[in-house]
Amino acid sequence: MTISTDQLSKVLRELGAGNSLPGDRRLAQINGYLGEIYQSPEYTDWIGREELQPASQFTIPPRLSIHNKVAHNLLIELEIAHSDSTLSARIDRTQSTIYLTDGFWVDPEYRVFPTSDESDILCDYVSRHSLASKYPLMIDPACGPGRHGIGIDTPYQISLDMSERALAYSRLNALLRGTTNQLFGANDIVRGFPKPINVLLREKTLIVANMPFAILPKRPGRPEPLAQDGGPRGVALSKALLDATAMLFKNAAAMRELRVILLFYSLGRSDFGPWEIAQYAEALFPDAVAKTTILTEKPMWRVNGRKEQPNPMPVSSLKEKARCRLTYKEFDEDAIRDGFLKRQQQFAKDGWTHLGYGVLDISLTKS
Repeated sequence: MTISTDQLSKVLRELGAGNSLPGDRRLAQINGYLGEIYQSPEYTDWIGREELQPASQFTIPPRLSIHNKVAHNLLIELEIAHSDSTLSARIDRTQSTIYLTDGFWVDPEYRVFPTSDESDILCDYVSRHSLASKYPLMIDPACGPGRHGIGIDTPYQISLDMSERALAYSRLNALLRGTTNQLFGANDIVRGFPKPINVLLREKTLIVANMPFAILPKRPGRPEPLAQDGGPRGVALSKALLDATAMLFKNAAAMRELRVILLFYSLGRSDFGPWEIAQYAEALFPDAVAKTTILTEKPMWRVNGRKEQPNPMPVSSLKEKARCRLTYKEFDEDAIRDGFLKRQQQFAKDGWTHLGYGVLDISLTKS
């Protein structure tokens, strides 16, 4: 009951062509139908109280009563819904805008991350500091389904991801809301930013990043979830982003000012830090203005859809993730718990006691 990546690409082609209706009218219809579904009582019952519902309710797609037959047929035609009214994609909302992404029922190995709470933190941060009006270009190096493109209104945007599925969702969501100021590209940040991006850079550029940062032990015989895995200590891709940023800023002659807003999980030496990712940034950018904010009001460590640990949390709580049925199967629980305990022991040996969840804000300028 999952829409395939190929089908997402097919939907993009069909909607772009307009088919039997003018393109803008067809897109407006679909947006309206998706909004009706999202606000319907039965969908609200399914998604609205996520923290209070068992994980099993989120590992199967919802079946809805779609009374608008025209809407029903159109969604079936696009394979966003099936003939039995079961959805094949999750409808969600961020910054008052409806968008599509994967549901928790999709295999975590390739699932585009379902929830928007982390991106909402970054969008709110950018809004509070009025950054969208200060920087004409935003780069999102791990765009997922395009939430930052929805919530941050810069004149120009570049959305990158190593997942073709994430890019398909991001392009579809941009198309549905009529956005024409975005470019999309496949890119692995470990290899840096793609060189053609230098041609597009502005004198002032903003990078907003929610890199995968979960600390996950190996699943027996399976790769790690693409949208979650942050490496052995959770900062592998965050460090890769900072490395790529340093190279970008060095080589981009046109750029005079670069601002980086990075959401992170990072190990610390106590519940007050210092935090590994902040230390890495300070060493890499000794002349930058950098600020680290631990979001103590935000819980962390998502288990069965709900972030349940205090922030920062002791590394002894890592093992609680083993009971998360949205990431691990029940028969893997013991092996995963053992994997977390081994990580905890290694962290203790290396002097890491806590895991913090926060925002790193870096300002780089050239004289």
